[in-house]
Amino acid sequence: VHQRHPGQEVTIGYDDMVEMARRDACELLLVREGSEYIAGVLLLFGDRLPRLWAALSGESPPRMWVNGMKDGDLRYWKHGAIAATYYFASIYLSGLGYRSMGMGATRAFLTDGLTRYKRKWGMRVVDQLPMAFLIRALAWTPAVRGFFVQNPFAYLDEGRLCGAVFVADGACASDETFASLEAKHAFPGLHTFHGYQFTDGGISRCWTSQG
Repeated sequence: VHQRHPGQEVTIGYDDMVEMARRDACELLLVREGSEYIAGVLLLFGDRLPRLWAALSGESPPRMWVNGMKDGDLRYWKHGAIAATYYFASIYLSGLGYRSMGMGATRAFLTDGLTRYKRKWGMRVVDQLPMAFLIRALAWTPAVRGFFVQNPFAYLDEGRLCGAVFVADGACASDETFASLEAKHAFPGLHTFHGYQFTDGGISRCWTSQG
């Protein structure tokens, strides 16, 4: 992790990992290419933790806690090493009788690379973290409008996670246009999907999925 993110604070430390392993709440799955171990993933089992810890971590399902490649070498990523951690973790946990697994957190922007990658694996949004991006548009310049068009996102609306997509200026977009954008960007687990269009006065909501 330090190799991939130099100079940044790492919130999950080696001692935490050892402690979870000592409590038999964590297992290490290794991915091998030939005779060489090239990647690994730590699986955290909330149902094996003491009751208080389980309440904080979630009792189920097990989740991919930390994964990575040997020495942070991107050559292994090109060989499919990280994809293999997702694949073999799902097979292993299925063999233990689990029907789902936690795939960790991702960003709220629906075109984010990691978000798209996890969507490809059939991820379902189940919760949100107590952190967010706060964006305030001071002026609806072409650059600001372009940012929103290119970056659909998930947001909280009356306590429910919803999705938002935007279309550029012009004639009012059709329902088919918004439905196509929803199909491209929506995640299972989002309560409702809203479509917005820019107008001379700023922005307006003009489409809502059935949820």
